[in-house]
Amino acid sequence: MVRGRRSDPWHRLPVSYPRPMEVVMTLSANLRRILFASGFMVLGSLGTVGLTAAAGRGGPGGPAAHGPAGGPERVVLMAMRRLDLTDEQQALLDDAIDDIRDQVRAAHSGRERPDREALIAAVADGSLDREALHARVDARLAAMAETAHLSIDRIMDVYESLDADQKAELAELLTQAAERRGAMGRPGPGPGPAGAMPFDGPAE
Repeated sequence: MVRGRRSDPWHRLPVSYPRPMEVVMTLSANLRRILFASGFMVLGSLGTVGLTAAAGRGGPGGPAAHGPAGGPERVVLMAMRRLDLTDEQQALLDDAIDDIRDQVRAAHSGRERPDREALIAAVADGSLDREALHARVDARLAAMAETAHLSIDRIMDVYESLDADQKAELAELLTQAAERRGAMGRPGPGPGPAGAMPFDGPAE
């Protein structure tokens, strides 16, 4: 039995939170943003590296109200919320959302911001440090990977608690979500980031 919709808890997550399983699969796409955060915005102004606009934080509408609607892990957790869960399963799901939120906020608050004036000066005087830039990229990727792995673990905690009927119902909910997305003219899951998610499905 599918429960009615509850209020969307995803307003608790910043819209820019890293998507599980997309760290490796979309590395080339994310590299522009990573390099931007690492200090290569200077080179971007010279046409060497394109810049990616940083996503804003979600407001009351949550991530779905601001551009791409959250990624495959959001789809799975939102579908799980519609299942007839036991109290124990509901607690696991609530903990999953809270843990992902806390991890994202910690990663965001701990991220070092590049000193743009210093970087411009380094480009001008020839002192731009290759190793320092690589170190910043490594740190950013490590933070993304940590968040991605935690998100997968929390999703699996909930999934492994489901019985066979609940898993079948979850699959049906994800199928319905995919069909709704297709009806709205959005591309369905295929090769790429979404296909890498164990419980693939587009956002509602």
